[in-house]
Amino acid sequence: MGFVLVVIGLVLMLFPLRKLLPKGTLTLRRGMPAILATRGLFFAAYTSTQNFLVLALIDVKGITPSQAGLIVASAALSWCIIAYLQGRWDAADQGSGRHMRIILGVLLLAIGIAIVFWVPVVTVTIAVIGQIIAGVGIGLAHPISGVVAFSQTGKKVWAKPQPICNLQILLHLA
Repeated sequence: MGFVLVVIGLVLMLFPLRKLLPKGTLTLRRGMPAILATRGLFFAAYTSTQNFLVLALIDVKGITPSQAGLIVASAALSWCIIAYLQGRWDAADQGSGRHMRIILGVLLLAIGIAIVFWVPVVTVTIAVIGQIIAGVGIGLAHPISGVVAFSQTGKKVWAKPQPICNLQILLHLA
């Protein structure tokens, strides 16, 4: 039943997304549409992993919700630290390393998610390590992908308030 509800939700979500997203986002058209789509996908993977982790830690490992929250917070802490450092790196290389940092971030995020996936059969310490790696990954990929997305808009979009408002909403939702 849950799978059917997910499919129905995804189908119902397509109609408003087609109006809200720039043309080509759902087909991963090169440029800003692809950046927005991938940004949404990797952030959805990150948040879904957080939900899975809390459930696995409490139900399978038997730890308290407070302890599970602290483990999830380890990702937030590493995200904040790496995002701060990334601002410095971006200033130092004048943005020339942005695409590489996004790729590295998504790769680290995937590694962190893969580690977290095994939480039911590994120790809680491994879960913390996976969370820190995922946090570094999302901290590398998420903030700078927003900068890259805005750089793809071009000057003509800034003259029209509605598309840029939609983009801002999408970046916060992603």
